[in-house]
Amino acid sequence: MYKDASKRDNNEILWAIGTAGLTFFTFIFGLVALVAYFIIRGDETPDEPTEAAAGGDW
Repeated sequence: MYKDASKRDNNEILWAIGTAGLTFFTFIFGLVALVAYFIIRGDETPDEPTEAAAGGDW
């Protein structure tokens, strides 16, 4: 979850610690947090800008 959240410009530490903590204390709430993450996560951000976005056609 940490790597996936960092690729999508989400708060990776909050998601990882929050989900792990909820799973440790109450398994069902940990599962709910995991499902919530997959529902509300954003689109993956590219590592490098694409050629079309960087310059485009002149």
